[in-house]
Amino acid sequence: MTSNYPFIFSNAPSVRWKRHLLFWGFWWVFMAVIYSVMGIDRWDRYGDRLGLSLLESLLYIVAHIFLAYYLIYFVIPRFLFKHKYVQTVLLCLAGFVIAAAIAALIGATMVQPLREYFFEEYKRPIYRTWNYSLFFALMPGLRGAITIGGIAAAIKIMKSFALKEERNLLLQKQHIEAQLQILKA
Repeated sequence: MTSNYPFIFSNAPSVRWKRHLLFWGFWWVFMAVIYSVMGIDRWDRYGDRLGLSLLESLLYIVAHIFLAYYLIYFVIPRFLFKHKYVQTVLLCLAGFVIAAAIAALIGATMVQPLREYFFEEYKRPIYRTWNYSLFFALMPGLRGAITIGGIAAAIKIMKSFALKEERNLLLQKQHIEAQLQILKA
């Protein structure tokens, strides 16, 4: 089964890099397009907003990458697959908070200055308040990171179950062959 899909199941480093780059490239463009239509008041400025959204998504993807890899390479194999469910939930919640903090830091130090540079309306006092900046910096970290973290975790779990199922089928086949050999003898 897994041999039918080498791009998905291969552990060769070159294939893994391509798979991860494709995954993150798709996510980056998807998030840029989604965020570019939010808050558009004039469609004649959509091109400007899309360009800024591509840059913002590229910056926020750091938080998304952190959470996804934290979940698929640390939490899932070390806790979920070992049936340590309470620790899994607590570590997931901690990962969400850390991803949100990373996004807030990126939003406050990089994204807001970029918005002010490209769009005059972001220089208004409402956009420069601490509450506004913190809230809108946390949202991409939580909304985006939890979404992509969940997708990455689902892929990891499905791949793990597919590999486990293939191993079980192979063991069953070997067991049947061994029984046949015993009967023949």
